Amino acid sequence: MSTCAACSKTILFGGVAVGDVHYCSQQCVDKGPRKTSPAKPFVVVAWAVLALVATAVNFIIDLSLAPKGIPAGLAVSGSVGAVSVPYILAGILMFWKQHRNLHSFFRAAAIISVLLFFSYIGKVGQPVKG
Repeated sequence: MSTCAACSKTILFGGVAVGDVHYCSQQCVDKGPRKTSPAKPFVVVAWAVLALVATAVNFIIDLSLAPKGIPAGLAVSGSVGAVSVPYILAGILMFWKQHRNLHSFFRAAAIISVLLFFSYIGKVGQPVKG
């Protein structure tokens, strides 16, 4: 399965290959590859910062929700595992959708991290008074 270089349609069967570039039809071959502009560095950095901030907040929330009485190392390991999921999913999504660039990776990681943050809403209680 590949994607047409001219119109971005998914090609399941057939299509026309010109070297390593795939097209869905001869009309798209005649058009040539679609012109894409690279993402601006500021946009990539903004998505990366959002992803990292959301990850840090998710880590703190997940760590605070760890059951009392378990070893600290186990709680940290579990929290690291929980907050690494958006990056793993973003990596899988990049290769599945064939968008292999930092902009797509950080955008997907940021969106998934923010969704994970929203899933914690309602689970966080009042701090325990000592």
